[in-house]
Amino acid sequence: MPLRALLEIAGVCAVCVVSARAETEGERPRVDWSSLIDSRAFVGREPSPPTVGLHSQIRYTANHRDSDTDAFTHGIGLPRTKATISGGTIEGGPRYQVIFAAGTSGEVLVEAAFITQSLGDGFGLRVGQAKLPFYIERNTSAKHLLTVDRSRVSAVFDQGFSQFVELNHESDRWRSAIALSDGLKTNDTDFFNMKEADLAITGRLEHRVGEATWKQLADQTSFPGDPFGAQIGVAAHAQWGGDTGIATKDTDILSATLDAGVGGDGWSVLVAAVWRRADSAGMPSYDDYGLLAQGSVFLDRHNEVFGRIDSVIPDSDRASGDPFTTLTAGVNHYLVERSHAVTITLDVQYLLDDLAGSASLVGQSSSLGQLADLEEGQLVFRLQIEFVL
Repeated sequence: MPLRALLEIAGVCAVCVVSARAETEGERPRVDWSSLIDSRAFVGREPSPPTVGLHSQIRYTANHRDSDTDAFTHGIGLPRTKATISGGTIEGGPRYQVIFAAGTSGEVLVEAAFITQSLGDGFGLRVGQAKLPFYIERNTSAKHLLTVDRSRVSAVFDQGFSQFVELNHESDRWRSAIALSDGLKTNDTDFFNMKEADLAITGRLEHRVGEATWKQLADQTSFPGDPFGAQIGVAAHAQWGGDTGIATKDTDILSATLDAGVGGDGWSVLVAAVWRRADSAGMPSYDDYGLLAQGSVFLDRHNEVFGRIDSVIPDSDRASGDPFTTLTAGVNHYLVERSHAVTITLDVQYLLDDLAGSASLVGQSSSLGQLADLEEGQLVFRLQIEFVL
């Protein structure tokens, strides 16, 4: 493991040990950050101390396929283990956030690293690597998802992480953002990487109704007692490639999405649609679509049942262009009332179609628990415990 990664992990562990010891002694955790900060950079004004957050998921997955060989596969994994460090510089100055994520192979990567700056009157600037303001499932933090993981539609169409500069604005009822980036899913890439686009532009507009706050609407769950609210969002993305760099991919992409979420007092509904046109040199243009609908209701103050249907609809001109639909149902148990601090989730997926028929867009996925198969009717069972500190 690289020395830098070891130092990053050691730093996070040191903070956790100090915090845990202080909590045990009945004191508020205190960390002396003064030795880590060059005070000359702040012209006599003290920066706010960093805060550290931890997020981890432990997941058991079992997959059953209607085939003659290797019909049952199961095991335990850690799909997400993250440490987040965030804070501010001087009062009114830039704020920062860095997220370290451990991959399934044990490597530690910088998932996101960005700074934000308030410009006044609701305007703000965000620069660095993070999620582009596009598809709603990816915009939602993994800590606030309804099911064990995001849908197949998200896996195919969402924006992933990119490096960008973004201008955003937020008011009481409206929120908007526009970003210039190096393209979809281009995290941790150099400027000459072939995955990079020559230029990419992304914009999103959201409207809020009801009494629910923006923070509440960022959660796919609505706890009992939450006020009613709804959010309607629309976004578009365009990118062009092949004209700069050493070997950037000669592909132009246009994509758009429309979504609406509504909920309150223990129930929630989310619907979304997404379209993407990909135009690669020497190949025909393809128009692909994705649809999603999900909902949930609390049985009591700790237990929530949910259901979801999502469908990937490839262009019929693709070689393997059959639609691919997944049904999901399950239950969440929140150990702490009205909190995601510790959540146990059980869900079951039923695949109405085989992966081979939609192979132009759909492939094997460890996070979804879906494996390559020539037969429809694949069944996936997932049991997960998740904690957020």
